[in-house]
Amino acid sequence: MLILHGAGLQIPLNIMRKQIKTSDMWILLIIGAAVVYMLVKFFSDTTEQHNTLKREGGIRRKYSVLINQLSQGPGVEIFQDDTNCVSVGVNNAAGADYFVVMQTFDTVTIQHIVKNNPVFGSFKKEYTFPKDMDQKLMVSRIVEDIRRTIERGY
Repeated sequence: MLILHGAGLQIPLNIMRKQIKTSDMWILLIIGAAVVYMLVKFFSDTTEQHNTLKREGGIRRKYSVLINQLSQGPGVEIFQDDTNCVSVGVNNAAGADYFVVMQTFDTVTIQHIVKNNPVFGSFKKEYTFPKDMDQKLMVSRIVEDIRRTIERGY
């Protein structure tokens, strides 16, 4: 009789064999195959999205109107610029205030991140829009939300 050791348990293998039924084995096999399929599909879709963005010139080119509008102001710089993500903002003694723009399948996500600001503290807001929405409208909605947030006192 073989003994299986692990996590402080000792289970004789002949007991394990008796407890696993053929129907249970099929269920485990189907669940395992579904998980593998979903992982392969996810990575395939992610690769396809990356390649599509690359052909379109990357996030910075595809969302140039949005990024240019978010980049206005003194001391604004680009922190990250690659095919899938652009991060723009300021980082100085008054803390960090920046926007991260990324496309997630059929949407574009903009994160507004403020860190260590002496007045507002730290916070993170996220905006999600359809990827083909008018970029000026995206900016106006973000600006309006920031305005309302400031009026409420964060």
